[in-house]
Order: sequence, then structure tokens, then C-alpha cells
Amino acid sequence: FAEAGGDHNIVLDPAGRTMFFSTTRMSKNPKLAMQDVDGKAWTLLTDDTMADMMPAVSPDGKWLAWCSNRYGNWSLLLRQLEAPSGSSPKQLTRTPDDDIHPTWSPDSEFLAFSRFNSMDGQWQIWVMDTRKKTFTAITEGLFPAFSPVIKRKTATGSSVYTIAYQRHRQRDVPWFSIWTLDVAV
Repeated sequence: FAEAGGDHNIVLDPAGRTMFFSTTRMSKNPKLAMQDVDGKAWTLLTDDTMADMMPAVSPDGKWLAWCSNRYGNWSLLLRQLEAPSGSSPKQLTRTPDDDIHPTWSPDSEFLAFSRFNSMDGQWQIWVMDTRKKTFTAITEGLFPAFSPVIKRKTATGSSVYTIAYQRHRQRDVPWFSIWTLDVAV
């Protein structure tokens, strides 16, 4: 968490005109804000007493996903970017475990995120099908990022996505390294 007055977790919309970020300009708990890349004025998107951070804009420019602790633990939330001011976001995940760091597939059909598995004390990468509202555990790791390009199609026509992520090395020093994984969900 940044000290008061900090901006972090900055992402751009697909057109590169608007940035979305977490800010502690107004409170010690981060809120989501947006600002034109070439502008100075910014708009607060969330304004509650809890923390909102790690925004992710869908590649089609229609959705904003992020994580928040407004329901007790960290969960993923979603709202349309064109939603009227004051619209309530939709809660995507509802588990006793923490869900953070959403990232969109290049076709805006899937969200990958990190989930802390309280049963074994490990972070895992999960993928949500945004159309079917189904969830799949993929591997152990943190901070997933979809490649902006769909790698290929399977014989049945499903897309194969590449996800980069951090993973704890299980030897010697407890360091994290970068891994990639091809996924057909």
C-alpha cells in the first residue's frame, strides 16, 4: 500500500487515451480513479471506506475489473466503463480466500487472477469464463498477465492463450521467477 498521496497500479484503456489507477490522494485506503493521458483533471470511480486496487480494463474497452476488500476479504469486482456514475459494481468472486490482480484475455472472454488457497497456504492462478461464469484453477503462482495475442487454436477451435506469472521456486532460496503457461480453457 502506498502512503497518502500515492498513485499506483496504472493501466491504460485499449485506445491509450485514458489511464485507470489506484490512488491514496483522498484517503489512506486506495480508491480507483481515471484520468485522460494528456489531461490534469482526474475522476474518482470508487468512494467507499474500503480499499479498491489493481484495475484491469478489458481489451474491448467495455469493462473494468479490480480487487476490493469491501466485502470482508479481497474479491474481484466488475463494472461497465460506460455505467452511470454511482452504479454499483458486480461482485465476481465470493470465497473465503483472497482474490487479487485480475487480467483480461485478449478477446475479453476470460479473466485470470491470483487466489490465496488458505488450505495449503499457496497462491494459485485461476481463470474465469466471463460468459459462462465458471472458474478453473490453472497452476500455483501470482500476478498473471495474458499475452495480448491469441497463440493458436486447438483442433476443436478453442483459443490457446499464453499467461505469464510469478512462481515461487521450490529450491534453495525462496525467490520468485517468471513462468509462462499455454492455456486452452
